[in-house]
Amino acid sequence: MLIDISKLNQVGYVTLNVPEIQGWEDGVFEEITKTFGGPIPHSNGSLKFNLTARDDGLKGTYSEKFGKGKFPFHSDGAWLPIPPQYIVLCKTGVRIRPTLLCSFNVLRSEINVDFYSAIFSVRHGYGRRPVPILSTASGKNVWRWDEMCMYPQNGAAKRIASTISHVFENSDELISIDWSKFNVLIFNNWNLAHSRGECSVENENWILKRMLIGAHNVLE
Repeated sequence: MLIDISKLNQVGYVTLNVPEIQGWEDGVFEEITKTFGGPIPHSNGSLKFNLTARDDGLKGTYSEKFGKGKFPFHSDGAWLPIPPQYIVLCKTGVRIRPTLLCSFNVLRSEINVDFYSAIFSVRHGYGRRPVPILSTASGKNVWRWDEMCMYPQNGAAKRIASTISHVFENSDELISIDWSKFNVLIFNNWNLAHSRGECSVENENWILKRMLIGAHNVLE
């Protein structure tokens, strides 16, 4: 399995089509770990987490709120001190709906605020604490957004929260990942927000196995 690191750094995501032999997902995750470092546990403690379309999602999740419908744009792990840098998704089964990606940089031209000063309160299992929508780690910009756990605490944050979904949904830079052509997606969670697209099929039969890579413990 060859991961185009150059493209991942430049564009923010890469797609792969890996032969689906027995245990292929574990092989992908092993290769990812060798390339990028160890995985970060999900909130339930697991290193890998299965995502699928369902109407009976866990309390406080997007599945509980939106069921099998479209998800709004967000970051994974936005409640952490610093979110995971990379998200790895492995698809099994037939998935009709796309995964949508959009660069956080589109916000700069549409919302006139100092993003570093926009403070939100994060409410999650870690309790409540303030976080910026834009910070830095290892000399790189770290964006985060999740309407399910981030609540605006000042004027800049309120302005962002009121328009961010509209900006993402109507951006000319929207990227649609067609899962009929690939079975692995790796993207930069610090630079790209993502969303689950619409689906016209009543019953889908797919699972996305997710791994979180590259979190940090403290903000700079």
